[in-house]
Amino acid sequence: AVAEHAFPLEAGVRHLTVSVGVAALHPDDAGSEVVSRADAAMYRVKAGGGNGVCFIDHDEDSMHQPGVWPSG
Repeated sequence: AVAEHAFPLEAGVRHLTVSVGVAALHPDDAGSEVVSRADAAMYRVKAGGGNGVCFIDHDEDSMHQPGVWPSG
């Protein structure tokens, strides 16, 4: 969706992609742990070419990057 949109800028038209890492928040989590897991999930998306979403529950073994994400 974002990659398909053309953003007109003064320097010309640009196409952007978005890489998102999502982490589940658990009652025993410290804020830094959640951010660290989300960061790891985002870098998994980037390592796979970017433009997608990766969800992580507790650790890297629970990362999910379903085939429908990214779509297209």
